[in-house]
Amino acid sequence: AVLKCVFTGVPLAAVADLDARADGELAVMLAGLADERHAAGRNMPADATDLLGRLTAGSGRPTATEA
Repeated sequence: AVLKCVFTGVPLAAVADLDARADGELAVMLAGLADERHAAGRNMPADATDLLGRLTAGSGRPTATEA
């Protein structure tokens, strides 16, 4: 559902309890979407980029915006 929100432009603030429910699997999926969008010359919404940054902080894996 989170990826669908990002894809369709729905603000992630609409996702109930997102911070409590976000996990490593979501981080992997968001990173993949970020990589795809970066390759297509498109940006990620700021809220999705912020969430991805929080989820990957300290993981050592660069996000699409850092690569």
